[in-house]
Amino acid sequence: MCRILNKEYCPHGKKVVEHFTAIKGVLELEKRWRQHFLDTMNPRFLPPLWSVDHQQERLLYKASINRLDEEDRRIANGAAASE
Repeated sequence: MCRILNKEYCPHGKKVVEHFTAIKGVLELEKRWRQHFLDTMNPRFLPPLWSVDHQQERLLYKASINRLDEEDRRIANGAAASE
């Protein structure tokens, strides 16, 4: 088997994460994905603490006790939100 490497190749998932990191933050991506999961799969059994806003709740708690560094905040909320 002969492979030709494309040095400019970037996986789709990486592009999506980079986009959300730069614009809206990965929190928005996660919330949209979790809501889509609920809407399409209609799960009947989820863990008691499962929520669409799980990471946001966790990060708000970390911020309230001053344990959220600026890089985590930028990734979560997007570069545009930190300007």
